[in-house]
Amino acid sequence: IQASGRSLLAILDDVLDLSRLEVGRLRLQVEAFDVAAAIEDVVGSLAELAQGKGLELAVIAEGLRRPLCGDPARFRQILVNLVGNAIKFTDRGQVAVQARPLAEDAETVTLLGEVADTGVGIPPEAAERLFRAFSQAAGGSARGGSGLGLLISRQLASLMGGDIEFESQPGRGSVFRVTLCLSRPGVPE
Repeated sequence: IQASGRSLLAILDDVLDLSRLEVGRLRLQVEAFDVAAAIEDVVGSLAELAQGKGLELAVIAEGLRRPLCGDPARFRQILVNLVGNAIKFTDRGQVAVQARPLAEDAETVTLLGEVADTGVGIPPEAAERLFRAFSQAAGGSARGGSGLGLLISRQLASLMGGDIEFESQPGRGSVFRVTLCLSRPGVPE
C-alpha cells in the first residue's frame, strides 16, 4: 500500500511539474549548493535499489568541490530521474555517473553530467518518442513509471541553460548526457 501510494504521489508530482513547465509557471530557486555532495546524495539514495539488482553503481565527480548556484532540488530531480531510469532498465552490469565542468568563465560553470548503463538500450525507432509525455521507449509501463520523467528533466535542464541528449545501442546500454549552466556564488542573477 505504501509503495503504491508513493508511486501515485510521484505521478501526480510529475503531472503538476509538467503543467507548471508548460504554462511557464515553474520558477527555479537559485541558491549556492555543493554539486558533488548533491550527486553523492542522489546516488546514495538509489544505491540500495542498484544493489538489490546486483548492479555496480559508480560515481566520479571531478573538479566540483566548490559551491555553485542553481536550483539544488531540480538538479537532484534530474539526476534521480536519469540514474533511476538507468537502474530500472539495467538487469546486470553497472550504472556509472560522471560529472565535470565542461566550460567556465568568470560568472558561470557549464556542468556536464553523464549517466551510462549496460542495460537494454533504446531501439532507434523508440528514440523519437523518448522525450514525449506519457511515452516510454520500452513500449509500455511494464517496468513502471509515467513516461514523464525524461520530458520534465529535459525541460528543467533547458530552464537551467542546458539540455539532455543520449546515445544508445539496443542490448548494449545507454549514455544520457545533461548540460547545465550554473553560476558562481556572488554573481548577481
